[in-house]
Amino acid sequence: MVKSNGEIMFHYANDISPIVYDEDIAVCNCGFFIGERAPYTHKRKEVHGMVLYIHEGVATVTINNEKHVLNAGSVIIFPPNSYHNIFYHGDDINARYYIYFNGTKVKEILEDLKITETVYKVGNFLEFIDTCKLMIKDFKKNGFKNMTYKKILFLNLFARIHAKYYYPNLKSANNKISTAINHMHDNFMYKILSIDEYATMCNMSKVTFVKYFKLYKNTTPTKYFNALKISNAQLQLLNTDKTISEIAYDLNFDDPLYFSKMFRKITGESPSDFRKKRF
Repeated sequence: MVKSNGEIMFHYANDISPIVYDEDIAVCNCGFFIGERAPYTHKRKEVHGMVLYIHEGVATVTINNEKHVLNAGSVIIFPPNSYHNIFYHGDDINARYYIYFNGTKVKEILEDLKITETVYKVGNFLEFIDTCKLMIKDFKKNGFKNMTYKKILFLNLFARIHAKYYYPNLKSANNKISTAINHMHDNFMYKILSIDEYATMCNMSKVTFVKYFKLYKNTTPTKYFNALKISNAQLQLLNTDKTISEIAYDLNFDDPLYFSKMFRKITGESPSDFRKKRF
């Protein structure tokens, strides 16, 4: 008897927004499956790339004429327009989480993140599970709006894959960095603290803090904090009638013009264009 549960946001290619092809890199689908004695074969050409995490069980994958046996704790990355040949074994429980992606600069971005391997043995990867759940929640609420937020989650996931694979002994440092990350998420409506203040908060030197922050978030503390602000600004533009100036002041920008400039730099369009295109 097969017992299973799972969820995938979009079952057909026609459901996926064309916007994912216009971004440099974008999330276009995600889901998970947990099954007891539920073998399954996935064998077809996929337009979109996929990051697959095997949380429990075993999968045999053939990609680029190479066979890989993936045990629990493995991540495999399929590039866009590749042939997916996957057999999920059904001897016991199989739990897998996956994110589909596409974009105009996928290869360049992955190379920049030093994600050049096909398979990564990362061990227990609860961050992948949490990221999938956050993406599913956001897709349900916002669909293909709020893409910057999903992109941040996605790129952060790749940064964590890199860190887990190349720097497996930095877990304690990551725990210290999380103090600053949590503070940023709780206080992005205000002005950013100095790097010295964040470093002190994490009990690190300034140089060490910035080094580890870049390692785990693939960006600087300031850029990460500003991205949180702009992600919230996008939500306000979509869900409120506030003017652009009101949103800028809500987020503690002294100058609405500077806010608009930063918004365009991060998203590629002005706040007014962002609002117009989505209504």
